[in-house]
Amino acid sequence: MKEDPLLRSLEKFHGKRLLLDTNLLFEYFTGCFYRVNLEVPRHGAFKEDEFVLLVQIIQHFKEAGRLLTTPHLLTEIWSLSKMLKQNRVAFLSFILPMIQDLDEWFEPKRIGVARLSRCDFFLRFGLADSAIIELTYDPLLMLTNDKSVARYLEDEKRKRNVVHFGDLKELCLGRN
Repeated sequence: MKEDPLLRSLEKFHGKRLLLDTNLLFEYFTGCFYRVNLEVPRHGAFKEDEFVLLVQIIQHFKEAGRLLTTPHLLTEIWSLSKMLKQNRVAFLSFILPMIQDLDEWFEPKRIGVARLSRCDFFLRFGLADSAIIELTYDPLLMLTNDKSVARYLEDEKRKRNVVHFGDLKELCLGRN
């Protein structure tokens, strides 16, 4: 039997929590919403196989109850939902139970704006991504679709627990 490249790449993160960046979390929520409503996402969403890959990753961590988020990310999701226009209220109602299943992390002394605004990366990445960067010091997997955040963490050797979704797409789907 052929070994699954996705499972092989996630193996080193076994037992850790998964933190998705805003873009991936929004893609996941909107993908689920539109598929349940038998519609095709209209905001330039992932291709079907990319969405399936994202769902597989989330399911891998979700089964262990290890999906993490922050209030910063959820605030951005709320703002992004405005682009769904007439579907916004239905979308927000749909994702409420999904949000309630997430493990929310907020420790003001650690990822509050007063502390994060003093970090050297704050002006470059903003509040939500700065919180993500700070949390990568914890034993978790941070999955991002933001190449600049992923490369920053890799280049600065701040943490090895960040994976760029494009790299997984290349590994598992043969494209980036």
